[in-house]
Amino acid sequence: MYWSLYLLNTTFFVILFRFNMLILHIYIFNCDFIGLVAY
Repeated sequence: MYWSLYLLNTTFFVILFRFNMLILHIYIFNCDFIGLVAY
């Protein structure tokens, strides 16, 4: 029970971390794109 809960938490945090990295990557890319267009 405890082990499965730990595994679930780990999986959840990994998914959350990857999702955040994806959003951050898209945000940075958009900023760079806007910077290039403005430049």
